[in-house]
Amino acid sequence: MKQHSQIAYADQPRHAGSITARPSRETAPSSKIDHVEIIRWPEESARRERCRTRGVLRLLVIAPGSQPPVCTDPREDWVRVPAPREDVRLRAAGLRARAGAHQIPQLNPDGVLSFRNHSTALSPSEASLLTILVLRFGHLVARETLTTGLTDDGQLCSRNSLDLHIMRIRRRIAPLGLAIRTAWGRGYIMEVDEGNESPSGE
Repeated sequence: MKQHSQIAYADQPRHAGSITARPSRETAPSSKIDHVEIIRWPEESARRERCRTRGVLRLLVIAPGSQPPVCTDPREDWVRVPAPREDVRLRAAGLRARAGAHQIPQLNPDGVLSFRNHSTALSPSEASLLTILVLRFGHLVARETLTTGLTDDGQLCSRNSLDLHIMRIRRRIAPLGLAIRTAWGRGYIMEVDEGNESPSGE
């Protein structure tokens, strides 16, 4: 099973509660902080790209002497090591708040779609489609783009099969306050369901 690189917090008194560039067996925390992926840059650039395509919140830990990547995505921030533990947690909290302000759904690598305080598990096919729709949230996605890479029993997804997938996804995401609109003859747009913004009365 593939394991992510770990980021270690220094445990020496003068650096207590700080994040370092080296992994530590004794002090290595999870690669996540409250649903924010902690990614070492540039060592984990491929993992960063996977998270980016899924719309996952991510905090880049920049190695000494390295330049952070240019990114205008509100789902990403960075911190340079060494960094205080509290600073890392505040950056993660800022990312969550920013994502909430922009009303951006998140789809994690396990196929769980989250929006605000709600989430739903998806099948691999549904997650494959939503990866594209989440990345282009609020924008039109052509039918051809959605069918590319989506297969049924090894065959290219048909028009009817795509329609069926979209129908099932709509049912799953409705309780989250999300909807997929049809642009007839063009494609689909995933957006906030204005008529169901607070599914639990929040």
